[in-house]
Amino acid sequence: MTFMERRPVDAGGLPLPWYTYPAIDVIGSRLIAEMRVFEWGAGYSTLWYAARVREVVACEHNSEWARSLRGKLPGHCTLVEQPNRAEYVSEIARHGGNFDIIVIDGLHRNECAEMALPALGEGGVIIWDNSDLSESEAGLALLVRRGFKRLDLAGMGPINVYAWTTSILYRERNCFGI
Repeated sequence: MTFMERRPVDAGGLPLPWYTYPAIDVIGSRLIAEMRVFEWGAGYSTLWYAARVREVVACEHNSEWARSLRGKLPGHCTLVEQPNRAEYVSEIARHGGNFDIIVIDGLHRNECAEMALPALGEGGVIIWDNSDLSESEAGLALLVRRGFKRLDLAGMGPINVYAWTTSILYRERNCFGI
């Protein structure tokens, strides 16, 4: 269904994050309604989280893509359009911190990893899509040095005809119970 439609949706046409299917299964089974999510990179994952959690804040660099999403988001979602690199990376600091989930799935990922740390709640987790790409090594290594463990969930996912990796970075006593 997703390959033919060229958008990440389930068999009923509902949004899916553009993560690996194993990651969608693990993350989806651990979401609770009270959670707060921050995403670098907005998209179908924003819509997917919005149907499951209390608040979603997404930062998107592409104005055209942001405009296409804006009308689809419910009131408990904030979509920030931020093309400026420094402002994009630091956007998370403007939203009060204590996020249960921070998603790194946009631009400047290694810089975003550093900015995520003070904004992550005590039991929070970081979702890093495409973590198998070499340009992500520095940011992932930083998080591991800061005490995070890494669960790599490799496999196929929506739209693509190849496998990749979505990782969950977590500490002890995390909100996902892993």
